[in-house]
Formats: sequence, C-alpha cells, structure tokens
Amino acid sequence: MFAELSDCKPVNIKIKSDGVVYPVSLNTKTPFADMIFFNADTLFDINKETSCEDVIAEISKRLSSWSIFYAIRVTVYLKSKDQECTGSENRIPVF
Repeated sequence: MFAELSDCKPVNIKIKSDGVVYPVSLNTKTPFADMIFFNADTLFDINKETSCEDVIAEISKRLSSWSIFYAIRVTVYLKSKDQECTGSENRIPVF
C-alpha cells in the first residue's frame, strides 16, 4: 500500500493509492516510511548481530553523495527473544 500524507493548510489530507483525496484530523498518526518494492542496484550483507547505528554507518560508507536522493531497501532478520511482563510494567503501545 502506498499513501502520501500532505500538510495543506488549514486542513490535512491523505492521498491513497486509489488516487482519492481524503481529509484527516490534525491528530492522525501515519507511518514515516512507505513500502515500495524495487530491485536494488547495489547489494551488501551484514552477517553479524548489529545495531541500527552500525547499519546506518555501513549504508553511509556506500553513499557517493549526501545531495542525492537514495531509495534504500533493507531486509532484516530479527532475533526472537522471550520476555515476561507483569501487569504493572509500562508497555509499549502497538499501532
């Protein structure tokens, strides 16, 4: 699904993949990234457990310029970790 959220004063609108413009409230939350599938021009692997900062550093090493728009595709394999929570712990909301 591809959608765009635009800030057109005094109202916010959302343009969905069907091309229809929808009004949305100012409190509407939307994902920062859109998912678009494409074939990559350059590939590289990171075959070790790593942090987000390390991944950004690896990508930055391969950019020829910060003045060019890049479409970057990242495939992630997440490590599963069992976790116990009690009712009194703060929980992260799921959107």
